[in-house]
Formats: sequence, structure tokens, C-alpha cells
Amino acid sequence: MTVRGFWRILGVIRPLVPLIMLGIGYLIPVLRAPVGMPTSNLLWGLLFGSLVIVVIWLGSEIVTITDRNTPASYLQWDDFISLIVALAITSFVRANWEWWFFFPWVGAVVDSILSGFLAINNAAQKPLVQAGR
Repeated sequence: MTVRGFWRILGVIRPLVPLIMLGIGYLIPVLRAPVGMPTSNLLWGLLFGSLVIVVIWLGSEIVTITDRNTPASYLQWDDFISLIVALAITSFVRANWEWWFFFPWVGAVVDSILSGFLAINNAAQKPLVQAGR
């Protein structure tokens, strides 16, 4: 498997990443601590791991959406799904933030912004690339 193939596979399952992170994060008692300065090394490690997962997830977003071979219909669906996931997660925001919720929420919001911006950019460049052939 090539690196591009890995990003493509991750791109297909990308809408499920925040939901998987929420499910796993809720099951880890250390992550149910209120958002603030982490008090244990285990929490620091789990937060770093969550950050790495979010960066890989958003990297797959960028690679998938900016690929010139991505069909316009996929760009539309990706943006729609990203917005729905971000709105759904945001609707569960409470006054007492906990770490298990924080990184999936931030990732979902950034994903919804990136998918719209990059999809419009990709769709706008398609006629230029096709005309140049």
C-alpha cells in the first residue's frame, strides 16, 4: 500500500473519525476530566494521541479534497457530511467541557470549514486543468 492509498482509505472513513474518538474517549475515565491544565502524565499522553489523530484526520481531508481526480459530487457530499457531523457534535456542547469531547469537536469544526473551502477551490480549478490538456 502506498502513502496515497493510505490517505485515500482514511479519506473514505473520515466522517466516522470524530464519532469513534468520542466513543473511545468517553470510555477512558482519565479523559473525562474537565478541560484545564492536565494533572497527570497519562492525560498528557492521551491528549497528545488525540491531537495526532486529529492531525492525521485533517491531513486525509486535505489530500482527498485537493486531489484533482476527486469527482465534484464527492466534494459536495463530503462538505455536506462534514457540516452535519460538526453541527451534531456542536449541538451536544455543554457548559462543563471535558477532554474526551474537546479534540473531536475541534476536529469536526475545522473539518467542516476545510471541506467547504477546499471543495470550492478544487471545483473552481477543474475547468482550468481540463482546458490545459
